[in-house]
Amino acid sequence: MAHDFNNMLMVIVSYAEMLAESLREGDPLRSHTTQILQAANRSATLTRQLLAFSRKQVLAPQLLDCNAILAETSSMVRRLISENIELKCNVASDCGR
Repeated sequence: MAHDFNNMLMVIVSYAEMLAESLREGDPLRSHTTQILQAANRSATLTRQLLAFSRKQVLAPQLLDCNAILAETSSMVRRLISENIELKCNVASDCGR
């Protein structure tokens, strides 16, 4: 099932990349397309992690910038929620990586 899901994600990534290439700089849809690509790539990474976990593979730990992840995610969420909802993100300058 995870392999099938990953295959569908690759289709989404491929079409989003083609769409991004067809849009000119400054087109508002280009920003939306970038969000689609980022979400699909994060989902593909999660799928790989689930597959590795199910196979009991050892994963290579990576440093993450939690503030950057929060900024990306909050940007996407702001586009999805209604205008009467205010989203506040408090980032910590000292949270490290």
